[in-house]
Amino acid sequence: DYALFPHRTVAGNVAFGLQMQGLGADAVRTRVAEMLDLVGLPGHENRNIGTLSGGEQQRVALARTLAPDPRLILLDEPLGALDRSLREHLLIEMRSIFTAVHATVLYVTHDREEAFTIADQVAIIRDGSIVADDTPEDLWNQPPDGWTARFIGLEILLPASTLSSLGLHRPSAAATTGVVPPEAITLTPSGSMAATVAGAHFRGGVYRIEFSLDDSHQLVAWSPKRLDPDSTARFDISTERVSWFDD
Repeated sequence: DYALFPHRTVAGNVAFGLQMQGLGADAVRTRVAEMLDLVGLPGHENRNIGTLSGGEQQRVALARTLAPDPRLILLDEPLGALDRSLREHLLIEMRSIFTAVHATVLYVTHDREEAFTIADQVAIIRDGSIVADDTPEDLWNQPPDGWTARFIGLEILLPASTLSSLGLHRPSAAATTGVVPPEAITLTPSGSMAATVAGAHFRGGVYRIEFSLDDSHQLVAWSPKRLDPDSTARFDISTERVSWFDD
């Protein structure tokens, strides 16, 4: 419920931290109006908290947090209670707001897409320790180990022997597994590799295509059109997008 004060209006909630700082009434009123405008709620000063939607309450809580101009903002899964469409919309807005106020934000989430969308830097925590710390792009393109690759959604790790059968050779004897992200695979009739389509699943604008490599291993690619199961498709793999691990 964002810990909003139910007995205070929207303006009263946003003003709370400013009043604790001892600001005068005129300064508080001006700052409250600025914050509500920033989060897209101008003119909501006199609304009761109970009349607001979940998304509006989230914005009020954000405005209350930002109003005292903190140097550091701590957010613990702030969008977890919202539906997916509203969560995605507010996530983009929050990043724009944090950029506008030049705030440093520590944002905790179990959702990889949330972290990658809002963050400049992502730290992956496992058993209480940071095991990876990089930009979202570099974490996705070059995860440091197999566990991190699986955690961020690159679930298809393949033995070096299977990748070798596709012409992808490990960089060293220590590399025992590798991951081929879907974006590394280009479907083309003239592709140098071929595999049997095991499944095609619509994902809203694209299809997730699963290729069967042998009895127990698959590749996953994205395709703008559906491919029939049991058909044969040709493709190329961008070798620089393949990550290799010793686990």
